[in-house]
Amino acid sequence: MSAELFENIAKKIRSESPSVKLLWLFNWTEPVLHPRLPQLIAIAREHGFRVCLSSNLNAGKHFEDVMAATPRLWIVSLSGFSQEIYARGHERGDIETVKANMRHLSELRYRYGEKTEISVSYHCYNDNVDEYSQMREYCDSLGLGCAPTLAFFYPLEKLFAYFEGTLTAQDQALVDRLIVSPREATEMALVNPSADCVLRSQAMAINCDGSVSLCCTVFDKKYQIAPSYLDASLTDLQARKYAHDTCNKCMSKGLHDSFSYSPIADWRARAEENMPGVVLPAELLNTSG
Repeated sequence: MSAELFENIAKKIRSESPSVKLLWLFNWTEPVLHPRLPQLIAIAREHGFRVCLSSNLNAGKHFEDVMAATPRLWIVSLSGFSQEIYARGHERGDIETVKANMRHLSELRYRYGEKTEISVSYHCYNDNVDEYSQMREYCDSLGLGCAPTLAFFYPLEKLFAYFEGTLTAQDQALVDRLIVSPREATEMALVNPSADCVLRSQAMAINCDGSVSLCCTVFDKKYQIAPSYLDASLTDLQARKYAHDTCNKCMSKGLHDSFSYSPIADWRARAEENMPGVVLPAELLNTSG
């Protein structure tokens, strides 16, 4: 996305949705690869927005300039402390590179007055929970946050394939690592499902070319609801989302609640039931991620 397009989008958001405070500069992508990321953060701040980033930290591009632009929150997504465990969920990733970049971010955070909150989102699977405490200790040593959350299966179209029994062997192997399966999550969510979806009512997924996706959980371009965010009113975009058959299909399975780990207490109880004898992190599911 060019800086010009980004600024025009920021202006439209500000004029149409004055209550919006936070822009998430990521979705199915690695934000630090953007050559003008510091400029985009600066533009967002000029228009009164706070910025959240989420990165796997395998790339180490222009970290100092990004931190100088002071994003509000930087989430580091990972799933292990050793390379053997980490590589199961992050193919071709290098955990030692991630750790080195975490140290670098920690140093920069103090240099720029601790204006950016940095927190690890540790994705818990049935084969990596034992390494969470090591990552937590490492984060503590760097002054970074660390929040464990149960891994879930995305994108939405692959979830549909899961329920239809058409997953690839590779995707099924990933589902088999989950502590709580999508089917179990659906069963819990459908007991008392929400009448609406927060991703539909309160969020807008704008792509790098300025087009708009149905929501942040879909990946395929066939779920695009508008070719240009700038050329469609907020009212029109919301109407298109609410009229989309995919939303009905998603909500009929309770997936809109599963994306936010609702109901949280049932998620934890099911996780403990599925992993008897394993001590899960006390703070598990205090955050959704």
